[in-house]
Amino acid sequence: MATKIQINDDETVEITSILKDTVEGWVNKHEYNNLFAVTVQSGAVKETFDYHISIADTNKGKRVLTDVDHIGAFYSFVGDGIAGLMDFEEFMDEFGYEDCRKGYRIHKACEAAQKQCARLGLGDLYAVSDYIQEKYPDAV
Repeated sequence: MATKIQINDDETVEITSILKDTVEGWVNKHEYNNLFAVTVQSGAVKETFDYHISIADTNKGKRVLTDVDHIGAFYSFVGDGIAGLMDFEEFMDEFGYEDCRKGYRIHKACEAAQKQCARLGLGDLYAVSDYIQEKYPDAV
């Protein structure tokens, strides 16, 4: 299932996903959540990122992402890209990380998301985030 959404007044992206795996939760090691590969296409450029759904949705048997889920996943991806624009110290302060190793790994993942957003040609990520919030409030 493909979801086409506007990211500004003139541009759209297409979002698709496939279930990759069911993985152990980050906090509770005895709980599991489904992991999806989400692909965003802008023009001829495609970028793929991992997206975890909630343990509750996994326990309900959710194996396919809806349009609303795709928009939420994309919004999270853009948010990660925004976090990737911060330098490491600013990132640590903004998100309250005290474990430098964990914060570093997450910051590097956000930097990778920012580079993916740049390759997609999304432009000003803050403006994209704001536009999604305004246009699709039920999904974010």
